[in-house]
Amino acid sequence: MMNNAVGVSDLIKAIRGHALIVLLTAGLICNACRYSPVGSSPPGANGVPPLGGTNHPVTTASPVPGGAATAPATATPPTVETPAPTPTPNPIRVVKVLPNTQVTSNEEYHLNNCGGTTPLRQPFSDAAKIRTEVAVSDQATLSDGTIIPVSEPMRSELTHEVELAYQDALGVARATLDASEMLAPPFTVWYITVIWEDRLLAASISFPSDGLTAMAAYTYTQHVPIMGYVKPMPCTA
Repeated sequence: MMNNAVGVSDLIKAIRGHALIVLLTAGLICNACRYSPVGSSPPGANGVPPLGGTNHPVTTASPVPGGAATAPATATPPTVETPAPTPTPNPIRVVKVLPNTQVTSNEEYHLNNCGGTTPLRQPFSDAAKIRTEVAVSDQATLSDGTIIPVSEPMRSELTHEVELAYQDALGVARATLDASEMLAPPFTVWYITVIWEDRLLAASISFPSDGLTAMAAYTYTQHVPIMGYVKPMPCTA
């Protein structure tokens, strides 16, 4: 009996030791499966925190379920506006004056409406057009009193500047001409007198030359037609 009791006690101890070895082995295997790189998630995923002292990438969760992570916004540099260049002042100066007006000639214009059944209306500009004429002297006087020739390219430029100086006055004269209307009733011929008027403007224009100021004379003339006497005549067979 004594020997049997000792044998049973030894058997129980052996079984307990074997069970402890099995449990420890199972625990090691489970830990190895948890952190195995094959087919497993990296540390820190699925709510498992990463091991201390190890640098692991942190994934930023997308604000939209199932969406990709949003990259940080890049700051846009401020737009710098380039200031507009300051226009260079024109060194050429035109002295403007009022015109001297004189009548130079007359001519006759016929407005024929013999074959018409309604009144014939036409602007007076159909009968005559305004013409302009500019002349610049071929010599100029420097600010020190020296007389110099004016080259042909310079004369062309000065002529253009004179035309620009009086373009507003020319626009008014043309608008007045367009506003004048000729009218001939049916089966009549209108004899219209065209009065030609010259408006002469004479002054000086200055420009730089070799560090000094040169001054030349110019004349600007507008040849303007004016509707004068109107005489209607019946059509003859």
